[in-house]
Amino acid sequence: MKGFFQKSRFRKYFYFLCFFILCVCDQRVGSASGEIQLVCPNVILMVLSCIALSHYPLSSFRRRPFLISAVVFAAGSLLALFLIWPNTYYHYQLISGVIAAILYGCVLTQTVLAIFSAKRLPQGNPLGAGLLGLLMVLMLLSHHDRYNGFLLCLSVLLLYLTDFTVLECEWMLKALGCSVLTAFFIFQGMAFVFRPYDSLRYLGLYANTNMNALFYQMVYCVFLCLFCILELKKGHGLLKWGSFCFACAMWSFVLLTMCRSAVLGMGAATGLGLGITLWKRRGRRLGRGLVYAGALALGCVLSFPVVYGAVRYLPAAFHHPVWFMDEYSEEKVHSWDPWDSEKYTDWRDVLQENFGRFFPGAMEGAPAEPDGEVVAPVLLVSAKADPGLEGAGFLPSAAIYDETGSEAGVSAEEAPGAGYSVAARLTIYRYYLSQLNLLGHADSENGLQIDEGYYAPHAHNIVLQYAFNYGLPAGIVFLLYLASSGICYLILCIRNGTDTPFLLGLLLFVSIAGFGMMEIIWRYGQLSHMLLLLLPRFAWQSRSDTTGSF
Repeated sequence: MKGFFQKSRFRKYFYFLCFFILCVCDQRVGSASGEIQLVCPNVILMVLSCIALSHYPLSSFRRRPFLISAVVFAAGSLLALFLIWPNTYYHYQLISGVIAAILYGCVLTQTVLAIFSAKRLPQGNPLGAGLLGLLMVLMLLSHHDRYNGFLLCLSVLLLYLTDFTVLECEWMLKALGCSVLTAFFIFQGMAFVFRPYDSLRYLGLYANTNMNALFYQMVYCVFLCLFCILELKKGHGLLKWGSFCFACAMWSFVLLTMCRSAVLGMGAATGLGLGITLWKRRGRRLGRGLVYAGALALGCVLSFPVVYGAVRYLPAAFHHPVWFMDEYSEEKVHSWDPWDSEKYTDWRDVLQENFGRFFPGAMEGAPAEPDGEVVAPVLLVSAKADPGLEGAGFLPSAAIYDETGSEAGVSAEEAPGAGYSVAARLTIYRYYLSQLNLLGHADSENGLQIDEGYYAPHAHNIVLQYAFNYGLPAGIVFLLYLASSGICYLILCIRNGTDTPFLLGLLLFVSIAGFGMMEIIWRYGQLSHMLLLLLPRFAWQSRSDTTGSF
């Protein structure tokens, strides 16, 4: 039994299970309302703690200092549970928080014991851990919610202080890629059955089209990374071109969501992935690069009818629609509606709206800017947003719909033009920049009313949002953390061999960061937000040690 838990195969399956749970949490946060929004952030903390604990051998859990500390943490957590239970409304949040606290105690104990026994800190560049630790301290000093942000940073910091080997990091990255693909096939399979395409911007198995696009973007990075690695290894032709075809199909899925931020993130990942592949190959790099780009564009065009046909007609064949949160409406497709009902979204509307959003005036009927002049949105009033998940302990039922300001259900006639979107974002950026201070703001101070028809509940930029929430110094530290980690990842991928999974970490990190420059990905319990903090851990990993831990 002892040998079984220390075998590499078990560890790989365990990492896969952990990351798959994180994918499920991402879907729940992006689709469900109520207490599950409060439980998922605690589940994230539990999973990260379990990943850290998996590094240590079983013998370390039988040491007396660990057992004493574990009993103390468990007793304290259970005592807090019984004291708080009568006065809490969200019991599952409290239970999950107690479990997370016990696991936190175990990880802290193992980390301290490992550092003292080795008489050194874990190998690797300390810059990433130092920046993250500084960000965590600034969060504690801010006026914003300190619970979720501090604990998430602490969880990732404990992973920095866990002396993972390069081999373990590679196992985790491979498990992350496999879990994302598995979640995609499961989630999209369920969407093909239960989620009819009856809104202009495709929702998939989410209640928010941008969160759905962000998940598709992460799936695209996995397929693209697999293609790049197999292309460099010059083998496994069926698997290589199969992954390339799925990567092309992900562009079609994202086009159905009409999310420009996801297109930006995928474009950045594509440029880096194919660029590194060409850099490592010999021969005519420019010609091969043009072939890659042309094949990707052609594959996207050819896959669009297949993707649209599956999204449009498969749910109609099953006749069993499922709604999330406040989605129910008489305008939605119901089980008794025929397969050719006018409630379904027509492919002509999809193409027209996509061209209208990306290329204003390119198609007749697309929302275009009148005579090249855009009527800029007017800032009516600085709205006080309702306390959200982090500030008040609950999530309003419509929060996920409203957080982007351009959600599904918007008709082609009602959708604003691209010029309005740019002007609105500039207005948002100017407002948030004018409100920056040293200690940040409470969650109730977040958001502003752009005009009578558009309320922006966030900054549409994750760095600016961090600076607004936790203060200008925290925003600067967060920006330095992202920039230095991206540079470190790039150097790591260029120097390494052709079969390294660290390329996956780079593509995911760059694509999520690119998405975050135009949208928001800071909801606690969201996979992408957690990965934005966690993936740099692998970039700062030392390449000197290549042996296993057992």
